[in-house]
Amino acid sequence: MRSSSFIFYIIVSLITTISGVATAQGAVVIGTVQGSNGEPIPGASCVATNPVDSAFIAATISDGQGYFLLECDNDFILTVSSLGFKNKKLFISGIADITIELEPENEQLAEVVVKGTRPQLTADADGSLHYDVSGILKEKIAPDALSLLKNLPLITSTDGSSLQLTGAPTGHTIFINGRKPQMSAGQLTSYLQNLPSDQIKDVEIIYDAPPKWRVTGAVINVILKKSANLTYNGQLKADYTNVSVNQEMASGSFFFSSPKWNFNTTYFFQHRDILFKTTTEARHSVDDEIHNIKDTTRNEWNDNNHFVYASAAYTIDDNNSLEMTYTGNFSPRQDSRNWGLNTIIGSSDSYSTGKYDDNAATLTFTSKKGINAGLEYLNSYSDSHKTYLPVSGGQIRYMLLQKINRGLAYANFDTNLGKGWRLSYGGSYELIDSRSSQTYEETYEGSSKSNLKEKDAKIFAGFQKTLLGNMLSLRASLSADFYSIAGYHKNSLLPLVSVSFMPSQSHIINASYRSYRNYPSFWSKGNFENWKDSYHIELGNPDLKPSTTNTWSLSYILKSRYVASLSYLRESNCILTQPYQLPNQLAEVTQPQNIDFMGMMQFAISAPLKPTDWYSVNLTGIMLYAQYKASDWHDMSFDRKKVTGQFAAANTFTISSKPKIQATLTGIAGTPYIRGITETSPFWTINAGINASLLKDKLILGIQATNIFESAPGNQKVRFRNQWSTQKSNYYCRVITVNLTWRFGGYVERQKRTIDKSRYGF
Repeated sequence: MRSSSFIFYIIVSLITTISGVATAQGAVVIGTVQGSNGEPIPGASCVATNPVDSAFIAATISDGQGYFLLECDNDFILTVSSLGFKNKKLFISGIADITIELEPENEQLAEVVVKGTRPQLTADADGSLHYDVSGILKEKIAPDALSLLKNLPLITSTDGSSLQLTGAPTGHTIFINGRKPQMSAGQLTSYLQNLPSDQIKDVEIIYDAPPKWRVTGAVINVILKKSANLTYNGQLKADYTNVSVNQEMASGSFFFSSPKWNFNTTYFFQHRDILFKTTTEARHSVDDEIHNIKDTTRNEWNDNNHFVYASAAYTIDDNNSLEMTYTGNFSPRQDSRNWGLNTIIGSSDSYSTGKYDDNAATLTFTSKKGINAGLEYLNSYSDSHKTYLPVSGGQIRYMLLQKINRGLAYANFDTNLGKGWRLSYGGSYELIDSRSSQTYEETYEGSSKSNLKEKDAKIFAGFQKTLLGNMLSLRASLSADFYSIAGYHKNSLLPLVSVSFMPSQSHIINASYRSYRNYPSFWSKGNFENWKDSYHIELGNPDLKPSTTNTWSLSYILKSRYVASLSYLRESNCILTQPYQLPNQLAEVTQPQNIDFMGMMQFAISAPLKPTDWYSVNLTGIMLYAQYKASDWHDMSFDRKKVTGQFAAANTFTISSKPKIQATLTGIAGTPYIRGITETSPFWTINAGINASLLKDKLILGIQATNIFESAPGNQKVRFRNQWSTQKSNYYCRVITVNLTWRFGGYVERQKRTIDKSRYGF
């Protein structure tokens, strides 16, 4: 938005000059610092001095994209310098909008070799972090976006597919090109597994996402490359996975760019056979009599999934662009069967078959003048026919059906007011129509339907002010949220305050406070019952209310590599789902309910180390204090507190550089932690893999083994008053995956040569 900053500065200058406010003509430079290949140079020193006596006037540094802004009362000499580059001096008079290209130093020192690396992590003035993706891909073999994200020092994965962002206690949301994909968590994981890593330009991490992102918690924004030339490339991928049973996946991705258009399409097909097993030991008290229960459940699941993603981006002109996306996810058939053996109720059996069909589309307009607006639409349909065979004989057959239509319109505006001030404002309106039903084929009084209409309107306004030559940034906003669903209305004011201090790229400090709300799922608000067997029953809760979360955080980044963070959150009216043994019958119900609050204080550190050329390790440590309090939970109260910790070490060994062959070994361990009245026992897990990049990185082969010893997750224990149970679920959870990736394309249109007709006479 550097050009928009320049335009707005001219407008403000004209207004102040006409009104007589400006008493002296100043000088301002809005610039970009880059290398000879056009790559941005972050952290470059930009110093203004007096042309007469070379006296110091002001200074700043370039941000993660190489941008900087410097203002003085009079004309000045600008000196731009960065380690490894030659200094450049310019005379600045009036208003200048320039790109400064620094030449690399060519001096050679005899018998002395100095090796340097680009900063792995850089920060913008607003506190957002950027990873050097190209540098990481040179060191690590990562065929897809998910593999790349797992190689970022701040991100860990215990199971090889889900991601945890260090220092983000409320979790994170993954964005693609600044937009939240309309996909479920599983669909997004599959998409990232099929998105080529060499198509990623930047990975941006925002711990305190401003209102324009329309999400709570942190954001991991994956930014894809765009080219102004005629190019095409893509990849084909095949995966075989064994988790006691087999799963197969085949996919293809294709990218095409021209001066005006950028196309991206991905398709994959996945066949899954999934096997679960859970064992439970319980002591259930009914009318002062204790029943010892041993329970084993086994579930088999198989389905076929088709996934399609397509996007088309059109560059209208140098300032404006338009992008359209479509996401489709289809499963024509899903089959599952559940067997149970319970010492009280005996054996049980149930089976179901179903399907789902999801379609989503977006239209986004983006302007470098600070405008971002769009429309989103989602249609989701799923049904499941279930047959339950009770021990008493006979059968109960019912159908679960859910239809969701979601529409969203939004517009955000960002204006540079000059002199370090930036104004942002906007709003959104979301309408969701959810229709769910549970219908029994036989007459049964428990049949129910739920038609919910959710309306959520948001408006926000905020500002950002930079001081001390962009070293200090203040950001604040206030959002008004107008929410209603099924007769429930709630209006809220949600503030966000953030302070970033960046004396250099070697020292970055960020502090923030924000408030936001979490809403229950549509299905959980329905008056539904789901029997796993005659003992285990899942219930909905129409009385569920949204929760409100307040978070405080402080983070420090040292030398663009090492990160330490301290945070605290308090979620009032927290939505908690946990099992409860009924006191008057042999049955265990699981129902989401609101409790008083959940509090969590977290200290986290991340340290990427590279002791040698052939070995590197990412170390992550988390210390956590959690508290759950309920005054009325199934006529009980509790106030539980626990200190816990988790440590992870992700090791990479380079076996060969040509061809590149690497082995990985990750160890993760955690102490007991709580969630409500449930406590998870200590756990540990070992993941390993080997990857080879062949044929100039065109062919990538890999083998990964996750949870090798099936030591995670830990056992779930309840030891609270008359509630007593131990659940073990780490069966069939060793995952072995073999994958093959083939990359193709890379054609670049050569510059067209014209015929010289100067002597033809026409």
